[in-house]
Amino acid sequence: FSSREKYAVPGKWPTFWAPIAPRNVKTRREISRFVIRNEVLCSRCDAHLGYVFEDGRPPAGVRYFINSAALSFVENCLRARRPDVGIPPHVPYSPAYPAYSGVYNTG
Repeated sequence: FSSREKYAVPGKWPTFWAPIAPRNVKTRREISRFVIRNEVLCSRCDAHLGYVFEDGRPPAGVRYFINSAALSFVENCLRARRPDVGIPPHVPYSPAYPAYSGVYNTG
C-alpha cells in the first residue's frame, strides 16, 4: 500500500483505496459475531492484513483498513525501480518480512 492511495481520515488503522500491486493481496469473506466483512490477506502466505469495505467512498468506492503491523515504510525512490511491487530487484527473500527484506541492508 502507498501513501499516495491513503485516505486522510481519523482512525486507528491506516486506510487506503487501492494496493500498490493487487496481485499481492487477496480477500476472503468472513462471518464473525453476526457481521459479514471481507478480510484482506497476503496472497503468498495468507497472513491477515486487515479488511476491505465496499462503501462507495470516492475515489475507488472501497476502503482497505490495514493493520499497521502489516506495513513496512519504504522510501518512494524504491518504487521507481520496480513499480510492480515497490522494492528494488536485488532485495533477498526473508520469511520474516518477505516483501521488503534487505531493503535497509546497504552494507
